[in-house]
Amino acid sequence: MYYPKVNRGISFTKPGMYSFCLILLIGLIAVSSGINALYVFLSSGLGGFIVSGLLSELAMKSCTIETASAALADAHTAFELSFTIKNHSSWFSVFQMQNFFMHDTPRFSLIARPPESLGQARVISIAPKVSQQSKVTIQGLPRGEYGSLKTVQITTFPFGILAKFKLGMVSSSILVAPSVDESLLSKLHGVLKQRLLQSANELDFYSHRPFAGSDGRRHIDWKKSANKPTSQWVIRQFRSPNTNSAVRLDIPWSYLRELGTEQEYEDFLVRIRTTMQVLDDHQKSYLLDFGRNIEVTGSDSCRATLALIPTFAERDRGPRLPYGYKPKKVPTNMTLHLNESEINWQKAPASSNFSAGSI
Repeated sequence: MYYPKVNRGISFTKPGMYSFCLILLIGLIAVSSGINALYVFLSSGLGGFIVSGLLSELAMKSCTIETASAALADAHTAFELSFTIKNHSSWFSVFQMQNFFMHDTPRFSLIARPPESLGQARVISIAPKVSQQSKVTIQGLPRGEYGSLKTVQITTFPFGILAKFKLGMVSSSILVAPSVDESLLSKLHGVLKQRLLQSANELDFYSHRPFAGSDGRRHIDWKKSANKPTSQWVIRQFRSPNTNSAVRLDIPWSYLRELGTEQEYEDFLVRIRTTMQVLDDHQKSYLLDFGRNIEVTGSDSCRATLALIPTFAERDRGPRLPYGYKPKKVPTNMTLHLNESEINWQKAPASSNFSAGSI
């Protein structure tokens, strides 16, 4: 039973229901037989329910969930969320408080049952005027941004015969990126590994140096050295592309907008996230470029950006950068076009730089 006006609910636990039925039975026997000892038992039993209700109400009044930490996760993957729970009472200690986190308001019944939730955490005890940090494992969420979660706090203190509860809401900053497609991941690993190794073996010209007698003549720059004495000859120097350069992931927003169904839209975001995971596995940095001067780098920043991409119905709003985005220049040595049926690599000029940022 839940009473919205006072934000309180109460249910019998199974032991409580059996105890209440036993007390009623004793009461009927006492009335019919007139045995005084049964009346004493009846009053003691009812008094136990009254005391349980009063103490559990004091626990409900004193204990609140104050805050929840920020979190970044992948869709449909469990993650840990830290939260702060506080006992506001100056003298009363709270015991056996169960805390449930959920999307929607649950249904309650006369017999206490754990509500369906994303996660639950039990706090054994909290001393007066103490704030306590705790953690809860949240089951997988769909892609998106979650600014708050509903909570249900339940206590069976002190005798375990009544379950008193209240509803609440806690602010959060949870960003859920698209999930990783494991089958696509295994396919891309081989393709991207081969391409990255090929890129590492390619040589780019970067400067000249004076010719030395021990040098061969293969790399002499004859345009600059012709008709000059040997002492003025110059050698062309080559190097592999900078291994610290990023891969530019080209994702035109116009392509996303033109996708016909929500399933295609979300599947394409999964494809982006899976490509990012492959690059992470190879310890290769990358840059997401959606056009519209919206570019971001860094694994967590890119995951947060994918989480903040609007739903299919709201896709006309365009992508949004994560909070705390700070632009910086990032060198890139290749471009990966993701708006095609096949992965298309394109080597970028060695001097290419793109504006990017991170949280």
